Amino acid sequence: MRSKILIFGFFFVVTNAQVDRDWSFQKMCEFWGGESTYKPRESQKSLRGDTCSFTLPFATDTKESARTICEEYVPYHINEAVPGVPDTVCKAEATLVCKNGWIQNFGRCYKMWKEMMTRDDAGKHCEKEGATVAFMHREALPFRIKEYFTNVYQFWIDASIAITKDLIHDVENGNLLLAIDGYPYNLPNIALARVAPDVKAMVLCEYTPPMTQSESSYLLRKYGQIYFPTIETSQATYVRTASSLNRNINNPTADDDYCTRVLKPFIPDGKAQSAIPTQEFMNKLVEMRAGGAAIVRTSAFSGNANEKDRKSKSCVNYAKKSLFRMYSKDMVINCFVLF
Repeated sequence: MRSKILIFGFFFVVTNAQVDRDWSFQKMCEFWGGESTYKPRESQKSLRGDTCSFTLPFATDTKESARTICEEYVPYHINEAVPGVPDTVCKAEATLVCKNGWIQNFGRCYKMWKEMMTRDDAGKHCEKEGATVAFMHREALPFRIKEYFTNVYQFWIDASIAITKDLIHDVENGNLLLAIDGYPYNLPNIALARVAPDVKAMVLCEYTPPMTQSESSYLLRKYGQIYFPTIETSQATYVRTASSLNRNINNPTADDDYCTRVLKPFIPDGKAQSAIPTQEFMNKLVEMRAGGAAIVRTSAFSGNANEKDRKSKSCVNYAKKSLFRMYSKDMVINCFVLF
């Protein structure tokens, strides 16, 4: 049977089992005097990450200029940028979590080894750590690395061809490094140089942390405009899609598979499933629709496509604690009807 349905995709993800919060975010928050505003996530399953308000010594007069400053100097998600004189306030959120000893910058985790080694040895060293030699994925990264790590004058790094095609110091068949001190190469400080294969430098390793519940929630809040408005409860986020699907008698996970594919851009290493219609979700749905009627199909409790398994003429009593409630003037009854 072909049925026109609204699927609310419920998602959850596999979280980093090592720590519940990002320690480098907390340290940076303390450095910028934000201890009183710091709030760690409640748990690994929290829909919100660690938050802090950073007060930066930059004067700004518009929200646009404030956001530019915040995104340049605070390497985390910026929820709000507040302009001001003499300071700008950046309300930031760390949704990802790095392993202890690694610092987070712009969604990746970094660790510096202050040992001099060749580029080949550096690559092998990072590989043993489950990482790679750091990649310069944005121009602000070298400046944030310089601010954090002391007594570092050059380290190995990778970058795109677009960035490295016009290097001033460019040894043929050489390796790329970032010179914090550019003097040995007749360059300004914090500059890229391609050097001979026998040159040694310190090692900056990088890895991408696993997806978290709060990161998925953030991405859906930011980019969810391509879907219908999302519904966020204390336990999950629900994403509505409008589709025409066939019930699949032979595959009870068909709707779960569909939701996983639809939400893959936001939870690439997690999993989504057809919505579980909790009471909190239904209350939120009614609020969103301003009291309007809503018929929601979910396969969470659907045994199969046989008509007798999809319809029930009788309602269960209140003691059964059904998820759906139907109200009339004279009584309160609870029904669970699959469409």
